[in-house]
Amino acid sequence: MSEAIALPARTRAILEGKLREQATLQALLAQQGQAINELLEAAREMLDVPAGWELANTGVGFVAPVEDEGMMG
Repeated sequence: MSEAIALPARTRAILEGKLREQATLQALLAQQGQAINELLEAAREMLDVPAGWELANTGVGFVAPVEDEGMMG
């Protein structure tokens, strides 16, 4: 068995608590991201947004993809 230096009980308890908090916050962030994606999909459907259009600015709305000028004519 390899050697180990154990954490003091108080330090371990604090660290484990912070790791649990971090896991909770990450789960909440993932849920929020999913809710935003669902809202955007609903908006796309309601507004009949063409495929490929993106939302980069909520003040502007959905915009068409930028065409590569090298591909034209």
